[in-house]
Amino acid sequence: MIQLALRETVTAARRAPLLTALAVITIGFSLYAFGLFGLVALNIRQAIRAVEERVEVRAFLRDSTSIYAVDSTMAAIGKYPEVARVEYVSQENALDRARSEMGEFSDVFDQAVLPASIEVHMRAGLRSPASVSSVAKRIGAFPAVDDVRYGEEWVGKLYR
Repeated sequence: MIQLALRETVTAARRAPLLTALAVITIGFSLYAFGLFGLVALNIRQAIRAVEERVEVRAFLRDSTSIYAVDSTMAAIGKYPEVARVEYVSQENALDRARSEMGEFSDVFDQAVLPASIEVHMRAGLRSPASVSSVAKRIGAFPAVDDVRYGEEWVGKLYR
């Protein structure tokens, strides 16, 4: 059966070589386009996942906040079911991050320009705009917290 199919294929290719070549090229281009589309879709999906993983709430702390108040605030925030982890970012760390991210403009920052903050990383599956907004409002109620930011505009666009 397979030998018959191969023999007929070779016979047809000898009778109409141009048509056979055209069919092979068409199939090749179709497979190439399908593979390219799949690769682009995969890359877009991975890029969206990477952006989703960066959804976080940043709580800027008051200047006069004691380390004990920071610790108790972090412990309370860490107990939220939507929260994966909580990190403290000192003024020095914030300044180092800003300088490394800004590159050539790193000399613009003074020593005490950036406040200390708490970075709240959200759990996977609980990063919807409503969930992030709810966590941000609860964090804003702590007396040690001066301001809360989470990029609500792009979080909303991400989950549209």
